[in-house]
Amino acid sequence: MDRIERVLSRPVAKPYRSKGIEAAEPPYLNASGQLDFAPGDIENPKNWSVARRCYITTVAVLLVVNATFASSSPSGCLEGIARELHVSLEAAGLVITLFLLGYCAGPLV
Repeated sequence: MDRIERVLSRPVAKPYRSKGIEAAEPPYLNASGQLDFAPGDIENPKNWSVARRCYITTVAVLLVVNATFASSSPSGCLEGIARELHVSLEAAGLVITLFLLGYCAGPLV
């Protein structure tokens, strides 16, 4: 047990150095001196394959549809929510109101 305590209490003072920083390429500047993608850059969306673009677009659309469905799905069962939780319809409607307020105002915070 004494050895474990010594190992855990030993100070570690090595600075973190990422290997990626040293191997990084310098930024590419276009003819007008603005930061731009280098020709043939794999991170440029214009150089992605059609399949990758379709996949990313489909995932983005599904996320938006999911959020839209999640915000409106409780509205069909407000009476059941109010009955189950023994609250008024206005209090049950507060579920949707608070979700939409957080959904809309959340990105502003």
